[in-house]
Amino acid sequence: MAAALDLKLRLPLLWTRVQALEVRDSYAIHVAERTRDLSADEAAWVDQEVAEAADGRIPWTHFETLVTGKVAAAAPELAKEKEERAAAATYARALRPRAGDETHGMGTFVVRGPLPVIEALETAVTTLAHRLQDHLPEPAGPDDGTPSIDQLRVQAIALLASPTVTDQAPADGEVDLRDLLPAVELTVHLYGGARQVSPEHGELDRVARIDVWGPVTESWLRDVLGRYARFVVRPVLDLEGLAPVEAYEIPQRHRRAVQQISPTEAFPWGTTRSTGPTIQLDHVVPWDPHGPPDQTGTHNLSPLSTLHHRLETHGAWQSAMPWPGVHLWRDPHGQVYLHDTSGTRGLDKHDNRRAERPYTAVVQWYETGPIPVPDLPTTWSAA
Repeated sequence: MAAALDLKLRLPLLWTRVQALEVRDSYAIHVAERTRDLSADEAAWVDQEVAEAADGRIPWTHFETLVTGKVAAAAPELAKEKEERAAAATYARALRPRAGDETHGMGTFVVRGPLPVIEALETAVTTLAHRLQDHLPEPAGPDDGTPSIDQLRVQAIALLASPTVTDQAPADGEVDLRDLLPAVELTVHLYGGARQVSPEHGELDRVARIDVWGPVTESWLRDVLGRYARFVVRPVLDLEGLAPVEAYEIPQRHRRAVQQISPTEAFPWGTTRSTGPTIQLDHVVPWDPHGPPDQTGTHNLSPLSTLHHRLETHGAWQSAMPWPGVHLWRDPHGQVYLHDTSGTRGLDKHDNRRAERPYTAVVQWYETGPIPVPDLPTTWSAA
């Protein structure tokens, strides 16, 4: 009932789409609950920002991320208050068993702290665990007692606590643990425009975004992250003016540009971030050593996870990219999908509502451009 009232009175765009059966109820209820602490004007702004994406065109986890960012941007002062309350709730403690619990000699240790501390701990434990694994003998069989990676992660924590506690640890004096611990890199995206000024609060805090972790205020960056990190300012990439190259190998500047153009992989309803370790950059039109120049650039690079890259290559899926960041896909059954930064939609030529959708230019390109319908187009990539 509360969500329905919020939608009707504070989120008119979402309410209209709910009545038209264009929005999933779970998406609309989520927005209503997340905007309940905002003013009417702030909630209306969030409504305007997320209503289009609430029809299921983006996966649920990405929709949650979108709403979280928009709520923080709508009320930066409230976001700052929540950060301050969260900062006071840090702890690192062992969870003591309750009377009657069977622990079998095992315990639990929980840490809640600033994300740079957690990132550093996670990276250190993972790196040390893999280095311990590298020094183990080759397994003789499936049941030879070789420790799993999770068991090695526990040994890595023990190694950090006391380098002599595990038999996989180097002898005292052989190695400085600081040489083993890797550097942690967090990518922060900032807005470079002018600050907003409120009559009540004065100059408003702005919201930044940290890859994987989500939105934070600039005050948090200064007060918390600034104590743990050294900042490197990277120049803004000229996405439109980035010149392509002839080589098959992809320069780092082009990789970063593709990640900015396509924050997630380009496959329909894909969920993997384009900065993820499983992402591969695919030449939409396969690179040809005897082909035309400038084949490697943002106009011909698509971020795909390993699985979806293989589906395109071997699974009869076909793709085309009319503009950077705008991807068309045809599945083995002939259905065509449009994927861009706003999500994924099906392009059904028999859908009478298509003219109402916000991608008229792409639909026109699809119908009259170099991809004929329904013939198999020669400009699609299947490799």
